[in-house]
Amino acid sequence: MSQSDNFENVMPFEPNAEERAFLYQQVQELEPIASQFGSLTILVEESHPQNDPKDLSYQVTFVVAPENMDFRIKATGKNMYAACMAAKEESLLRLNQLINQVPDQALAAAREENPQIPPELLH
Repeated sequence: MSQSDNFENVMPFEPNAEERAFLYQQVQELEPIASQFGSLTILVEESHPQNDPKDLSYQVTFVVAPENMDFRIKATGKNMYAACMAAKEESLLRLNQLINQVPDQALAAAREENPQIPPELLH
């Protein structure tokens, strides 16, 4: 295998209606937690080796972008649905870890600003 065989083409993913609905659902599940820290964005890309364009894989990245940090969780897989679910689950885990480190007063203030934050997230 030559070095050029290792290069991959990465391109934006154009979801069909079913995929778009699935991605929207995954974002909606993260939104109540992620909104405490900033805006939530999802990025989905297709990639394939140059020597085998049919060997697709997907990269799904959830990005929470507050002013003072850049939170990114990426998962890669042959199946877009599985990659998205893996990225979402890891995002939930990491966001919950962040929440547990934030002082109670800050969470209470955030809840006053955004009542959609589930009360069980406040400790």
